[in-house]
Amino acid sequence: MKDESKTKEELIKDLKTLRKKGEKSAVNNIIERKQAEEKLQDSEDYLKMLFDYAPDAYYISDLKGNFIDGNLAAERLTGYKREELIGENFLKLKLFSPINIPKITKLLVKSLEGQPTGPDEFVLNRKDNSKVAVEISTYPVKIKGETLVLSIARDITERKKAIKEIEELAKFPAEDPNPVLRISKDGTVLYHNHSSESLLEHWHYQEGKALQDRWIQLVIDALRDDDIKTAETEMDDKLIFLTFAPIAEKDFVNVYGSDITELKQGEERIKHLNLVLRAIRNINQLIFKEKDREGLIKGVCNSLTETRGYYSTFIVLFDEEGKIDTYAEAGLGKDFLPMLERLKRGELTTFGQIALKQEEVVIIKDPASACPDCPLAQVCSDRGSVMTVRLGRDGKIYGVMSVSIPTHFITDKEEQDLFMEAAGDVFWVYTVLKWDKNWISKPMISRKGSRN
Repeated sequence: MKDESKTKEELIKDLKTLRKKGEKSAVNNIIERKQAEEKLQDSEDYLKMLFDYAPDAYYISDLKGNFIDGNLAAERLTGYKREELIGENFLKLKLFSPINIPKITKLLVKSLEGQPTGPDEFVLNRKDNSKVAVEISTYPVKIKGETLVLSIARDITERKKAIKEIEELAKFPAEDPNPVLRISKDGTVLYHNHSSESLLEHWHYQEGKALQDRWIQLVIDALRDDDIKTAETEMDDKLIFLTFAPIAEKDFVNVYGSDITELKQGEERIKHLNLVLRAIRNINQLIFKEKDREGLIKGVCNSLTETRGYYSTFIVLFDEEGKIDTYAEAGLGKDFLPMLERLKRGELTTFGQIALKQEEVVIIKDPASACPDCPLAQVCSDRGSVMTVRLGRDGKIYGVMSVSIPTHFITDKEEQDLFMEAAGDVFWVYTVLKWDKNWISKPMISRKGSRN
């Protein structure tokens, strides 16, 4: 045969070749196995992260109720650290009231049969003896050949409180100053109190006909999911928060409305003040960047409007003789052109002249009525109100700054204080630049104390 004719040297060479191939194959197998192990480890780490940081309480137990693992939310919910839970039995820890034990036993039997359970409501006893309402679902899982139970617990305390409040509210719907309605699954309004009439009018509801658009959809969704749905709607000058509470066994939904206008305005106020604070921070940064007053006042106007703290801003500066020297604006665009012509003639508006005579902020709630000679009056009125303040100190006046702002913020003392602070920063750096134009280029250490 062909192999028998090979010399001893040839056979040895073939053996070496085969050995090298085998070694290479073995190395490749090791590399592939290592890569597979790394991928598996990455996958396990990822799943572990999802488990640990899930918003609901996740815990794993055996079929006897002994804890094997739990996540961070489980620690927060029970008050026990994970190390305290692992190896312990929920009966020993007395996490549940004795009255719930028969119910839990039935759930364990279902888990033994491989069936998921829940969601079921329980009252959980925490480590500090406080109680919390929870909703628990369980799922039998196989881990390394062993049947375990994955349980997911959700804190429903707030939901229970909301439902209780709704139930209490429903006792006196006729006297309730807020809208209260009952709507069937086909969109028919079965009941509404007197306070609901304006809401029904807002919905364009016609008696004897079904609700339309999103409102009937909310009713359908609430009944289908057997869960509360919520919505907000603007009605006249109010913002109404609506709760659609399903009564599934009766095929209707109770709707409860509440006026959250002041709450929303409070949230908007905080948001607005934060925007103004951000603008002031930008102005402080601008102070150390700009080397001329024109660039400074333009940057200030941009900062106050780009952050959406104010709708628009303009600043006018005077020369030594009190005549208009330079100006800048932001947020007005072409609407500022008539004002620009007036400034070129050396004329200020009525509220600008008023501002020159007092240190406090001048508030113009309705610019169109209060300052009819101002070219910006109608524009500012359409957007809201106006605040104006003079830039000056110790009797010396160097200019005015004016902004337009939502009307419901105009009387806020904190709002006015922040506006004065922004004006103070502009005035300070303007006076420094006026007398020492090289100040910006000086080292930081030489600037210290110069503001005092």
